[in-house]
Amino acid sequence: MIAGLFLSCATTPMAESVTRQTGRPCPSPRYVEFLDGSQFFQLTGRLVSRHGSNTLHPVSSAKFLYWEARDNPKAKPLKLTLDDAGEFSVEIGLPWSKQLACRDDQVVETQYVSEQHLVIRAHGCSDLKLTVGPKWLPRDVELDCRALRRTG
Repeated sequence: MIAGLFLSCATTPMAESVTRQTGRPCPSPRYVEFLDGSQFFQLTGRLVSRHGSNTLHPVSSAKFLYWEARDNPKAKPLKLTLDDAGEFSVEIGLPWSKQLACRDDQVVETQYVSEQHLVIRAHGCSDLKLTVGPKWLPRDVELDCRALRRTG
């Protein structure tokens, strides 16, 4: 029952995990230790919208928020670098957890890194929920900016 208090949001089914032997002997046969926090990750890509001719155009003004903060008017957006070509870079924290346990008289380490949910907001575009994880590769992130097309 007490172990349930130590479970991290990083141990969700969407978590990436890595297990390895540490080479250290166990300090006691029932040794278990849990550590939780964030693993910081540089998220990069390009923000775009699709216009009437089905061509992609850069979105050069937006903000990123953690999903949990999306409805808080006082929430500060993440520090974002975004240029006129829509190229962005933002540092985010991914939920992280490490478990150390005794197996065959050796300390075994298992690390988990989970996905993070963000919301991207740009004037004239619908909010976009973006799910990112440790295997993110730079890519185009397409926003629905139909409201911009109606006014233009």
